[in-house]
Amino acid sequence: MVGTESCLADDRWTLTLWSNVVTSQVGLKPGNGEPMWWTHFLDDLGEPLTQEVLKHVIDPANPMLRPQPFQQTSSGREIAPWIDFFAYWQSYQVAELLGAVSFVIRATPEFNERTAGGEEFRLALIDAQVRRVKSRWQKRRSTYEWLSRFRVILAAWSSTKRPWSDVETAAHALAAKYRLTGPRVVTKIRNVLLVTWQDWANVDDVALPGGYKLRALLRQDIEYALVLAEILSGSEVDFLAPFWTNSDRRSRRWAQLIDALPWEAELARYHFPDLAMMYLESHVTVVPSSFSLDAEEIRSVISAYWSRSRPLRRFCLAFYRLHKELSDEDLGAEQGVVRSNERIEQLLLTVLNAEKLLVSIAQNRNGGSGDRKTRKIAKDQLNFTLGKFRLHGNDVGRKSREAAKRLLDAYADLYDLGSRGDRIFVSADAVESGSVQADYFVAAFVNFVIVRNYAAHHDSLDSQLVFRNECDVGEHQGRVALRSVLSVVITCLQLDR
Repeated sequence: MVGTESCLADDRWTLTLWSNVVTSQVGLKPGNGEPMWWTHFLDDLGEPLTQEVLKHVIDPANPMLRPQPFQQTSSGREIAPWIDFFAYWQSYQVAELLGAVSFVIRATPEFNERTAGGEEFRLALIDAQVRRVKSRWQKRRSTYEWLSRFRVILAAWSSTKRPWSDVETAAHALAAKYRLTGPRVVTKIRNVLLVTWQDWANVDDVALPGGYKLRALLRQDIEYALVLAEILSGSEVDFLAPFWTNSDRRSRRWAQLIDALPWEAELARYHFPDLAMMYLESHVTVVPSSFSLDAEEIRSVISAYWSRSRPLRRFCLAFYRLHKELSDEDLGAEQGVVRSNERIEQLLLTVLNAEKLLVSIAQNRNGGSGDRKTRKIAKDQLNFTLGKFRLHGNDVGRKSREAAKRLLDAYADLYDLGSRGDRIFVSADAVESGSVQADYFVAAFVNFVIVRNYAAHHDSLDSQLVFRNECDVGEHQGRVALRSVLSVVITCLQLDR
């Protein structure tokens, strides 16, 4: 190292240590086939530099042992002849301590009199709060010990060309060292990391200095810990499992996982049941009791298919995006209409992803083969639905099939869209099968095909689908479209489960 010739031989280890720090050399073992390639040099007791460092450790609890600073001869700059090493997560504790010592009491003269001096009382409160912070983080220390090591594994992996299987091997070695299992990691995520998130949920930058950056780092901790849990358990974590949610709406010490990691796909799955129910009032009244529908049933159906159906995930995501910007608007039975002129894209994506989902359900039922034409699939699914509802083998079934064919032939292809006006969908009254249930589902499947064909080939009625005409006393066409799509999709998923 140039310019260090005058450094005593016994002190040259300090230059190596300083160089590793200031040049961002993380000190990972080189990985030339070594089984502990992810180990930081300061965690490796066999590393000569680490051994030398440990010989010169200064007890931070005894400031008298700390060498005095001196001034550099050439620049006059003050030099501190030591290095403080902190674990990254100790910044959380430091921030909470800074918040504690910044505690302010807005004292009145009466308060000062009653407490025999407001300042003394304030200092006593600060002292108690500092003790609580120290105790809290001492209990959390063991969790962050293994989490910080896993972060090092990920850092070492990302800076090399190692395969992901090496990370999995390292994770299992880490688990053996700290006696970790998938369930134990999951429990620590909820009872330590998500408790911390909850503690910081509504805290400002006075009580938690640097709160925005700290929350971002804590969110990363939660995400990495989930990766470790999934490696050890061999299965994905379900964000909406009862373990992670407070479905009874009672307060918990821990935050919901979806609140700490609000991934859009998981938010879509979380909100989809309640959003869908706004369109399905009439559906609920006609389905057989054995297929009763509410938000919990929709949630159960969606969860059963979520991890294995990409079309379902895309369908829910598009539907969620369709409504995301409407949280402050009335989406009740009369006004459940998308009003943004940019939402037409998400409406069309919702419809087209529903078509993909219907195709996948049909192919799954037919062993991966079968017709992929929407009209044929819709007719087959309708017949299957009527059969399941015991509406297929009688006069009602015959009239239903005839009505479906008649209505599809007359309205589904949209060849006469220019002369048809704004109302392109059929009503259940047009079926006339003799069964309210059959009429509803025939109309729903026919309208599904109509809106699919519109989404794929037309655009002339876009504004009518996403804006409400106050002079129109009939049911809004966008609402009819979404109700039909939801009825078809959810019914098919229920019957396929």
